[in-house]
Amino acid sequence: MRSPTVVLFALTWACGGRELPGQTDAGGPATTSSGDAPASTTAAPTTGEAPTTGEAMTAPAPDTCGDGVVEPGEVCLGTLRQIDAGAVRRLWTADVDGDGRVDVVTPAGLWLQRDGWLEPGPALPLAPAGIGDFDGDGRVDLLAHDVDVRALAWSRGDGQGSFGAPIVADVSDLRTPWVADVDGDGRSDIVAQAPELDALRTYAAADGGPFAPLEIAPMSRWAAVTGIGDGNGDGFPDVLVTESDTTTPWWGQGDGTFAESTEPLPPQASYALADLEGDGVDELLFAYAEARWDEGFHAAGAMWLIGAPAEWPVAQVELADVAIRQIAGDVSHDGLADVIVARLDGPGRQVLEVLCSAPGRQLSGCASVPLAAEVEALAAADVTADGALDVVFAAGEAGLWAVVAAP
Repeated sequence: MRSPTVVLFALTWACGGRELPGQTDAGGPATTSSGDAPASTTAAPTTGEAPTTGEAMTAPAPDTCGDGVVEPGEVCLGTLRQIDAGAVRRLWTADVDGDGRVDVVTPAGLWLQRDGWLEPGPALPLAPAGIGDFDGDGRVDLLAHDVDVRALAWSRGDGQGSFGAPIVADVSDLRTPWVADVDGDGRSDIVAQAPELDALRTYAAADGGPFAPLEIAPMSRWAAVTGIGDGNGDGFPDVLVTESDTTTPWWGQGDGTFAESTEPLPPQASYALADLEGDGVDELLFAYAEARWDEGFHAAGAMWLIGAPAEWPVAQVELADVAIRQIAGDVSHDGLADVIVARLDGPGRQVLEVLCSAPGRQLSGCASVPLAAEVEALAAADVTADGALDVVFAAGEAGLWAVVAAP
């Protein structure tokens, strides 16, 4: 099961007086208003340098929101609605019960889509740290990771919303397991950094049993896996590895091993992999921040990993403040995934902002909505069964929320 990553880690900050080159040919779609959000263009960055940005541009959107009809090109961010008041810091979305509708899994429980909204599902046998298909039967299974006892466990889903008893395995000390099919056998595997071993480890649930070691490779104990997805389009998951201020792709070889790239990514940014064009190849989403004595520069966007790193096309949008989380989802219903950003909006405030994609690898700010709580995790899914993409977010002690679309 291919599992693109949508969760971003904290931004890397750096001080300096470097000037960023500007662009002049702004482009991209214009839908609902997003205030002062600028549009972006596509450009090829110089390896090791920050991407460039376009000029500010806004335009009014067609007045089609609220008529109940999902129109291509419209972005209708509606009201905030709380799903649960309990503390939530992570979440995953999938059709857990096989009814064709997206459900929500959190470490605290399962939420099944019923009658246009989410309702609590059956009690879970473990506290999930991820989801996947670990036995290859096409049904959603649960993953658990117990740091204290150094164990990985998975629980087999029955495809109707219930899960079996945990299947437990003792493992090395691991940091943040990621889920992907790294060896191409149609079953989800585990990728994680093992700091005590100075290694990157992969595990597989062989023959539907406990997780067993698959491969091991040298990796600094100070590094961390911060993203996973197919960045080079060869059909094998790749990982992003971050150490200090440097993030480097490690290319998956299809057998559970990875080859470290000789070209690190531009600094002062955090990264994730997600498919914007629907072709099965993940683009590199980024959030960039540069702090100076007198001002700061903040942006978010995408890189297309095509050709040599120095020639990778880039599209980005300047933001009013620091991006905290970003994911991809086709909010504008035009067949291209958009970049969805949760960013700061002054002390104690956050905003959800959509950067709409357009043909020609363009991005432009097209919609925004203030948030009632601080975002710790994001997911894009239609949780109201109206055909429009909603945004679900975990807000820590403030609970589980959704920005419900209003087509």
